Amino acid sequence: MKKIICIFFLIFLSINVVFAANLVIDANKQELDVQNNQINLEGNVKVKMNDITLIGPRAVGKINPKTNKLEEAIFPDSPYAFQQNGNKKSEIKAKIIKASLLNKIVQASGNTQSVTMVNNQPVIIINADMQEYDTQIEQMRANGSVIVHYQDIVAYGDKAVVDVTKKGDVKKMQLIGNAKINQKDNKAYADKFIYTASNEEIVSIGNTYSKMIMDDGKQIEVWAQYQQYNKPANTILASNKVTIYYDDYKAYGPKVTVFPDKKTNKFNKIVFLGRSRIVEKNRSIDADKIVITMEPKNFTAIGNVKTIITDIDLKNDN
Repeated sequence: MKKIICIFFLIFLSINVVFAANLVIDANKQELDVQNNQINLEGNVKVKMNDITLIGPRAVGKINPKTNKLEEAIFPDSPYAFQQNGNKKSEIKAKIIKASLLNKIVQASGNTQSVTMVNNQPVIIINADMQEYDTQIEQMRANGSVIVHYQDIVAYGDKAVVDVTKKGDVKKMQLIGNAKINQKDNKAYADKFIYTASNEEIVSIGNTYSKMIMDDGKQIEVWAQYQQYNKPANTILASNKVTIYYDDYKAYGPKVTVFPDKKTNKFNKIVFLGRSRIVEKNRSIDADKIVITMEPKNFTAIGNVKTIITDIDLKNDN
């Protein structure tokens, strides 16, 4: 009995000495299970690891038997975790949360939701089957039925990777697998999206599709293997098997850029480079360059132009 008590205090002393500056544990009841190398915590459990706090009705702390260090805290029963940094707060809820004290990773599983707020206003919200936050590299990884709310965008995908700054601002966001972005009436699909905050640019890779609704109700639809949208310049660059629908125009080509009007900054010009084709009603035109203007609506074909008109009604005078 004395031996067990001695071991208990030695382990607890080791834990407190090693983690005193980084780890604080509060609970109504704390029990050391020497045989299973764990601490059982019950009732109003709170574990504070640096600037991360985990809260739940109960938790289990896993101890490394070789080092006697507390390496992992497991919170079942729908716990809650948050990180406060000035006016920014990041929080996560899930059925189970695991915190690795060794590599500073917080992992949540089961109906997870993470929210980053500035002045108590949500900036980014992520829902997924599983989420993992690496505090050392400031990266959030989400898997399974991912839904991201960011600014005026709602995005979906099988996986998401979000890199943030020390202050909690989004630096880069990737959506991977069956990815979709909705922004008001505009939509985009791709195998993968990459958003970079510094230049406000979205890159779409693999089986991409985007649809933009114009002020007059007409829409531009773009299919390609690669698309790049730059928000400040309001331009779209698409390449590799590009197809565009606009009103009654259908155009094909290897590379296209959609430009805005210089005065209104609204989409007004579509430029195809490389051997391209535009189809309108019963005629198709091939050229080295095709320029489509929306207001006023017209198009110009330049370089080795070839026109084919079908279904011509030729009357026989005989």
